[in-house]
Amino acid sequence: MARALLGAFDVDMLLNSNLRDGKTKRGEDGERKDRLDPEKVTAITDAVMNRFPGATKGQVGTVYNSKMAELRSDDGKKL
Repeated sequence: MARALLGAFDVDMLLNSNLRDGKTKRGEDGERKDRLDPEKVTAITDAVMNRFPGATKGQVGTVYNSKMAELRSDDGKKL
């Protein structure tokens, strides 16, 4: 699932975006991130759900967010 994200979006986009737009949950003054292209996200989600019929949209979204958080964490360690 996460590989589909890496195929559809470049790493910089994933580092600076989130799934549904909005403020970070890390406090009131948190940085607002851009939303990933909803058409691409929908296409990937549909493909994943066809491949894994038992998966829910919520589970797929959780995987997306986890992968983006992992990329941000790895990027922070490089600095």
